[in-house]
Amino acid sequence: MPDKAVVSLTTGLEDPEKVTVALLVAVGAAEEGRAAMMFLTKEAVRLATDGTTIGTACDGQLSDREPLPDPLPLGPRIEASFLRQVREMPAAAQRLLLVAAADKTGDAAVLARAASWLGLSIDAMQEAEASGLLHVGSNVEFRHPLIRSAVYQGASSSERREANRALAAALDGEGDSDRRAWHSALASPGPDELIAAELESAALKARARGGCIAEATFLVRSADLMADESKRVSRLLGAARAALLTANAAWGETIVSRAASLATDPLQKAQVQMLDGEVRTLQGQNLEIPALFLAAARGFADLDDDLSLEALIGSVDGFMRSYHFTTDTTGSEIAKTALQALEVRDADELLPNRQIRAAATLIASGYVEAVPALRAASLSYRNDPASAEEIYHFWGIATMAAAELWDDEAFEAIARRMENAARERGSLSALQRGLLGLAKSDLICGRYESSASRYAEVQDIAVALGGFPEFFGLLNVELLAWQGDDTTTRSTALTLSDIAGKMGLAQGLIESQIALAVLEIARGNYEDAFAAAKAAVDARAIGWSIQGYPDLIEAAVRSNKQAIAETALDEFAVMALTTGTPVALGLLARSRGLVANDDSSRSHFDESIAHLSRSVRVPEVARTQLVYGEWLRRKKQRSLAREQLNAAYELFSVVGANAFAERARRELMATGARARLRQLNTTKDLTPREYQIAQLAANRATSREIAAQLFISSNTVEYHLRKVFQKLGVSSRRQLSSVLPADLGEK
Repeated sequence: MPDKAVVSLTTGLEDPEKVTVALLVAVGAAEEGRAAMMFLTKEAVRLATDGTTIGTACDGQLSDREPLPDPLPLGPRIEASFLRQVREMPAAAQRLLLVAAADKTGDAAVLARAASWLGLSIDAMQEAEASGLLHVGSNVEFRHPLIRSAVYQGASSSERREANRALAAALDGEGDSDRRAWHSALASPGPDELIAAELESAALKARARGGCIAEATFLVRSADLMADESKRVSRLLGAARAALLTANAAWGETIVSRAASLATDPLQKAQVQMLDGEVRTLQGQNLEIPALFLAAARGFADLDDDLSLEALIGSVDGFMRSYHFTTDTTGSEIAKTALQALEVRDADELLPNRQIRAAATLIASGYVEAVPALRAASLSYRNDPASAEEIYHFWGIATMAAAELWDDEAFEAIARRMENAARERGSLSALQRGLLGLAKSDLICGRYESSASRYAEVQDIAVALGGFPEFFGLLNVELLAWQGDDTTTRSTALTLSDIAGKMGLAQGLIESQIALAVLEIARGNYEDAFAAAKAAVDARAIGWSIQGYPDLIEAAVRSNKQAIAETALDEFAVMALTTGTPVALGLLARSRGLVANDDSSRSHFDESIAHLSRSVRVPEVARTQLVYGEWLRRKKQRSLAREQLNAAYELFSVVGANAFAERARRELMATGARARLRQLNTTKDLTPREYQIAQLAANRATSREIAAQLFISSNTVEYHLRKVFQKLGVSSRRQLSSVLPADLGEK
């Protein structure tokens, strides 16, 4: 979809010519690398044009199933109005105008060489410029963007081929190979193996520089020029993979459908099936995805071991999302198939093997047996050489492994590697996942402003891609809970549960339950907290349910469900002692102190603080200090209780855990002390996007660099910075670092 700037250009305009210019601005921005704006949805086009301007764009282009053409096609009325003056010019000048219209770069030197190749004299150039339709300098510019569209669209197919043939001949430099191949392809009237090969080479270069859209476009055109159907399918499969990296499911589905109609051999059919699974993943058809990938893996079994394992990873990844919603297969079946496939593979040290072994072992054999494999999977993802595609494919399992191990440093490193690979490769869907991981990492460390900024960027990407923005806008629910936003947290959790249930996403359902458990514990509503935490733990979803144990134990103790608390503590102890990370041991010690509720609790709470202080989880240190202070107060040790409660209140206040801070304040007052009022942080007035831009600017990123990272324009960056300066009372970027708080827990 066009971004807000483009929408503002188009909304309310009655002149269809001006509207189309606005749309061309969006397409031009996409050509400069802003992939999120490459595809304009049917609704946006109709809103902007009122159905009058873009008269010849096909349904596929308007429904987001393929890129809009270049130049943008016009309706007959607009085309005719611009062509009247063109048709009055000499034939030679018209031919030159067509060559200029066929070259979107406007390179004057290339135009001159192409004109010479066609035998056009300097007079044709002068006549074209004298008409006022275009200006020739170092670059060739049409007086109006629609003139270019009208000239190109108004020519016959043979005339367009001639113009592109001339441009291909003019592009004779070493750095012009991609453009030369593209114009050669447009000039070809039928299959041409040589040009198809040149386009494939151009696609590989596009992949290397992160141009997923260009890669897919080159490969689709290359397939069109292939006479051999098997080779055509191969190019289409490559194009589909690249298209899906842009998160445009409709475009990917179109290409996959073409490949499916041509595929005949079993290997290609299995590849089509696997890509169909990726399309459905983007479309949110989560229930069927594990079974679909599993079927593809079995189709590859006797044909390609690597592709079979890749499909199995897709099946496991899908199962981790859908879990108990999964249809037509089970986790046990998937795990069994995966472990059998690994038995015949030798190189156990390879990244794919370690990832699938970790997940399959956890599903099939349980936590204790899986911990060594989980550690290996996490470590290999962080450190092993890997392609961008491998980083994308294994991210889900790697983050699950780190979460199961309570290894926060690994979790953040994994998410950061995903983010870096996605930005380098230009994959917005992968970037969305990496940002979700980093948002979660910021959350558990108490970096709430940064977490909010990342969640905001995740939703921006969802809006740009048209992929379930209403769902992605709810994933900050746990952040809302920690910040103590009661009404919004509860309404967000309710909506998330409803949408996740309809989409078959167990992860979303459990995320809402964990958020509610956190909020209700902070507010002292222990019965409600118990219900939410128990639902999260009882789901037994890998990577998620384990997070609910500390809350379940605390809520059970506080609501007088001692037997349930003890059972949950026993289960959690096995896992925490097996992994042995500071977070797991710290949370276990706190849970033991709560369950014991006797003289041994003191040593358990001290142990908890010692372990958690070695971790990045600042809020969890404060939670232990809070329950420790509450326990001391009940033991009539008011002075010691004040020390713990005041420390908890200070930490909660600093990070912005408002509900827990209020609970600590009330407990302090019960000891006879008064909590000191803290100065408000002015950064709270910043929106998540403003805070994000302010952070980047404070770290000396230029507006252009910030725009490239956030997929917005430089003007938008400057607009937000002006608002930031006004809110924070500063006048320059250099002053930002002095007013922005350092992130707690950063190393």
